[in-house]
Amino acid sequence: MAVFAGMSLQEGLLSTPFHRIYLTNGNTVVEKLPSQRIKIPLAFQLNSFITSQFILKQNLGLYKDNLNINAISLEEELSWKVNPKLYLSVFTRAYAQTAATYFKEKGKHHFNESFYTSDFDLSQFTSINTGIEFFILPLSAAKINMIKGIGIRASYYKRSDGLWAINGSLLVKL
Repeated sequence: MAVFAGMSLQEGLLSTPFHRIYLTNGNTVVEKLPSQRIKIPLAFQLNSFITSQFILKQNLGLYKDNLNINAISLEEELSWKVNPKLYLSVFTRAYAQTAATYFKEKGKHHFNESFYTSDFDLSQFTSINTGIEFFILPLSAAKINMIKGIGIRASYYKRSDGLWAINGSLLVKL
C-alpha cells in the first residue's frame, strides 16, 4: 500500500495563445487564464497478491486546483502470470472532473469577463480507458542478451464529450 501526495505551482502564460474564444457578441478573443495555477494531487495505491499467479493493482486518485477543477480517478489492473515467461494484464481506468470556473462553450463568454477558456480539457467530463497488455520475458537467460522483456499494450479510450481513441504501444525493456 502506498500514499502519494503533492503540490505544484505553475506561473507564467498558462493559456494557449492559439485558442480562439467566441464571445456572445460574435467577436473573437484569445484564451485568457490566470498567470498562476496551484495543483494538489493525492493518490492511494494498493497491490494485492491474490494467488501466486494473480496480482490486483488498485489506484484511487484525487485532484484539486485553484481553477476549481476537482477530479477523481479509479484504476483497476489484474495481472496473470500465465507462466514464468508470459504475463497478461487487463485494466480499466475511470475518470471524472468538474469544469474550471472560467470554462464556457463556444459563444457563451461575455466581453467583460476577466478570464475565459473554451478548452474542453478544462470542461466537465468523464472518461473510461480499458485494455489489455501482454508482457513476454526473453527465452534466453544469457547475460549478454540486451532485451529483458517485450510488452504489447492496447486500449480503448472514450470521453463523455465525444472524444475517443484506440491506443497501442510497444515496450522493449533493455
